[in-house]
Amino acid sequence: MTEPLGIGLEEPPDRNGAFPRLNDDQRARLLAVGELRKVAPGDVLFKDGDDSYDFFVVESGAVAIVRGLGDENHVIAVHGQHRFLGELNLLTGGRVYLSAVVRDAGEMIQVPIASLRRLVADDEELSNLILRAFMARRSILIEVGGGVRVIGSRYSLDARRLREFLARKPRPVPLGGSRGGRRGRKEPARARSGAGGYPGCGRWAGRPARPVQRRGRGDARAGRPRRSAAAV
Repeated sequence: MTEPLGIGLEEPPDRNGAFPRLNDDQRARLLAVGELRKVAPGDVLFKDGDDSYDFFVVESGAVAIVRGLGDENHVIAVHGQHRFLGELNLLTGGRVYLSAVVRDAGEMIQVPIASLRRLVADDEELSNLILRAFMARRSILIEVGGGVRVIGSRYSLDARRLREFLARKPRPVPLGGSRGGRRGRKEPARARSGAGGYPGCGRWAGRPARPVQRRGRGDARAGRPRRSAAAV
């Protein structure tokens, strides 16, 4: 029998709120809009390449977060009792690039993303806790080199263009260069928008971000319509 991924690995510490444990009341609110699911070692909760995935809370057991499932099988982290799974792309709608594989048998609270959005629209505590955790996890993933890898020389124009394109997407982009390639970098400021500075997060509470509106003095006197900041 193949040994489950993540055996012998401990859970990471709750660094900057990245891996909090939900209390009884918080988990009860999530269970009310989801379902309790029994899982066994080797069960795949979501897989890299999926278009989307559900929100999972580990009620019991343990789950390994894996890069390159079936190939590299590199375990990024292990999550145990009362921690939740997921990363910023759950909110932004980006394609999944890590997999969640059950290590220890147990039960999961599974909440469809649509149900989760409706819940947090009226639950500021859960909304802030989950968003803060996902933002912190994104920073950690960038540091450890999770997500998409671009292999190529830092002197290659094509490799640089590809990295710049991926950097504009809401995902970590390790710069796995050859011949002096640099370590991973954060997304450029020009790519940031929405809540917390990431594209798509304005939808988290069901309210898309609106462009900033300005009214010039001349416009106010003449009764002209407001112009957006982009137009100014």
